[in-house]
Amino acid sequence: MMLVLDGYGFMEKHKISDYSNIPVIFLTARIELKDQKKGDALGIKAYLKKPFIFKELKSIIESELANTSNSNK
Repeated sequence: MMLVLDGYGFMEKHKISDYSNIPVIFLTARIELKDQKKGDALGIKAYLKKPFIFKELKSIIESELANTSNSNK
């Protein structure tokens, strides 16, 4: 857990900012449906449950990069 501000708080704080177009991937132990719904509402693109497999992270990043480059065309 983050000490001062958790990931949801970070997303709320930066939802309307110069960084709002950056895809966010949560690395978390909290992946219950209620947590995912909250994150989806804040614009979180993907979740990885701790501990994660590097291949999963790589796949998510590649997918987000492809989506970003396709939407910029």
